[in-house]
Amino acid sequence: MPPRKLSTATAAAAAAAAPKAAKAKPVTKSGRITKLTAKSGRVINTAKSSLGALDTQPPLENNPERPVPSKPPKYQPNEQNHRYWLIKTEPVNRIDPKSKVDISFSLESLMKVEKEPWNGVRNWEARNNLLHMQKGDICLVYHSNCKNPGIVGVAKVAEEAHPDAGQFSLNDPYFDAKSTLAKPRWWCPDMSFHRRLRRKLSLVELRKAADSTENLKDFMLVRRGRLSVIPVSVEQFEELMKLEQIGEIDNDDNLDCSISQEFIASPKRED
Repeated sequence: MPPRKLSTATAAAAAAAAPKAAKAKPVTKSGRITKLTAKSGRVINTAKSSLGALDTQPPLENNPERPVPSKPPKYQPNEQNHRYWLIKTEPVNRIDPKSKVDISFSLESLMKVEKEPWNGVRNWEARNNLLHMQKGDICLVYHSNCKNPGIVGVAKVAEEAHPDAGQFSLNDPYFDAKSTLAKPRWWCPDMSFHRRLRRKLSLVELRKAADSTENLKDFMLVRRGRLSVIPVSVEQFEELMKLEQIGEIDNDDNLDCSISQEFIASPKRED
């Protein structure tokens, strides 16, 4: 299952549904959070931000060191030293049974904010792909868990990976009791909206293209569909941009969101 994409805008709604925060207790000797506070200076207050927003930031010297994945990125960057990726998100309303909030997040949602933490990833390979992302990298946005899943737009990496706040919050559906403030297990970069596609590149179409197009035969979306953050080669990206130009421009219903055609822009340069 692809991870939910929690918008920062849902925090207020979640607070009303969250249980009353217990009295704060410090971390254990291992560094794991037992309740709401930590000696490092990060305070998690579920009464204010039950989806895991960190209400205070630690001193700079306490920022944990970002891990380096053991394996290098799968593909080489383009001429501008930017890599391509595919990231999945859910555009259709879905209520998380634990937090009781709508966890949907579409390309339109991303367009409405300056940048958004791409949180909720709880798969090690996908996490490592997030750690490999550099500012300016280009991400294909894929709408999943909907009637007709497919690629609908392009985002860019606005900030490189930082600790995913949800792992520290007891009320977050992706809370991780094994994660520590000194050594977070889960990291997420910030994404910003770049453009919408002329039309959705559906999973059905992409599977057919992978069977008939040399540059797409190893496209991981169709070979390993469950992975939520996928590396994309330069050749694969260019082939997908060619596919985008075939056919009529999609309306809002086909995109699962409402974004004006003025945001289509030219796909000739995505660097």
